[in-house]
Amino acid sequence: MSIQLQNLRSVTPGVVPAALAPGQLCFNMADQVMFVGDGSNFQTTFDETQTTAPLGEGWFSIPLSLPGLSEFFLQNPELYSSAPSDGDALIYSASVGKPIWASSPGSPSAYVTTNSEVSSAPGVSTSAKISNALGITPVEADSAVVSGTPGETYQGYYIFISGNWTYAAGYADPTALEVPYNNTLSGLIATTVQAAIDELDTSKLQNAVNAPVVGQVLSWSVSGPLWVNESDVYPTAAQVSYNNSLSGIPATNVQDALTLTWQRAGDALAEANSAQEDATSAQDTANIALTNSNTALVNSVNAQNDAANALVVANSALPRAGGTMTGDINFNDGQSVDAGLF
Repeated sequence: MSIQLQNLRSVTPGVVPAALAPGQLCFNMADQVMFVGDGSNFQTTFDETQTTAPLGEGWFSIPLSLPGLSEFFLQNPELYSSAPSDGDALIYSASVGKPIWASSPGSPSAYVTTNSEVSSAPGVSTSAKISNALGITPVEADSAVVSGTPGETYQGYYIFISGNWTYAAGYADPTALEVPYNNTLSGLIATTVQAAIDELDTSKLQNAVNAPVVGQVLSWSVSGPLWVNESDVYPTAAQVSYNNSLSGIPATNVQDALTLTWQRAGDALAEANSAQEDATSAQDTANIALTNSNTALVNSVNAQNDAANALVVANSALPRAGGTMTGDINFNDGQSVDAGLF
């Protein structure tokens, strides 16, 4: 492939040639990138990103600036800026657009961005794109996390070393397949989150064949789960048979048995209340009879006392000097007489 030197250049950042003939060169002075026509069908950037190009008019890009080249070899220190002093470190300068030597890089900072933000940021190298995505001028030992998913171009953990973001480790969020699962309590077979979800999905109850209304319950039919009225699943008391061989209640279902039992309990309560009333009346009658008996006893005692008093009076009326008393002595009917007095 022969080199075709042509005056193809651009001063607008981000501009790339639509197509190049094999061996044709193009320069973007703002981005400091050289494009070389290679006769392929792709436009291949320095970070290995490819897009389709017209047949046979593809190209690949080569960065002419330090951030890209410094990933592969060390350059003369004076290419960055003035010759460094002992202890100087390379610090990216946004105003200059490249790393420069500085004596005080400052304290390291940690930054976070995403794969999509880095991918859309301007720059010909991963390092430049990360700096532009963060919008900062990094210092030595700064760190950056570019989150993403496994396989994405820029996801990872980076450390800013010698003026360049250096890839240190992957930092993608784990997938469900990569997260272990402890099945001790659940009894599932799965040992990863992905497998556990799949296992539960396989064993889940299928959707009901109809939409529920208020008060319905879920039942199982030959066609799968089915929302039905509660009365269709749970029988009423009238639908449940009753064995009356022990109780003798003339009922053959629970509803009638309960009704009759309730009625009999009501009748028994009424009879008990009536018996209570009779007992109370009898008690009242007995109390009256007792009161009358006590009154009669008192009257009898009083009559006896009266008779005794009369006898004393009668005895006092008899002569005390001897002799014979003539005439009739009248006593009340039933009055006792002491014969020893005569």
